[in-house]
Amino acid sequence: MKKKTKIGLWAASAVAVLCLVWAGGNILQNSGVLNYMRGFTVQVENQTEHDIVIVEAGLVSGDSKDTINRTIKSGERLSFKPNLELAGENGVYMNHTNASGEIVTTGVCGYTETLSGSAKVVIGEAVTVEQNCY
Repeated sequence: MKKKTKIGLWAASAVAVLCLVWAGGNILQNSGVLNYMRGFTVQVENQTEHDIVIVEAGLVSGDSKDTINRTIKSGERLSFKPNLELAGENGVYMNHTNASGEIVTTGVCGYTETLSGSAKVVIGEAVTVEQNCY
């Protein structure tokens, strides 16, 4: 085989492998498999005109909670992984302050057995939660 043909085959093989790796990564990301394997993460987006404070996150049943005390300025986002100890089935809540300083409790994961996955919380005129927890 000629040297140019060998180089061409190697280059084509390398491009094919890169395409397969890229496609496989997209499939894993879209299927939620990677989300299932990572620790539970909460992403909070502040769409209000005021700063808010994420006070704590904890389990709905039991005493496990994690004090966060992080300020999110208007228009900013914050991601955190609450340090919780889970035994069995449970749910996860988050406490934050509203514009008038009152503490608001929001359920960020209605049901979990493994504390894995994620929740996206958008705080605006209303609080919306997108749960992908397992």
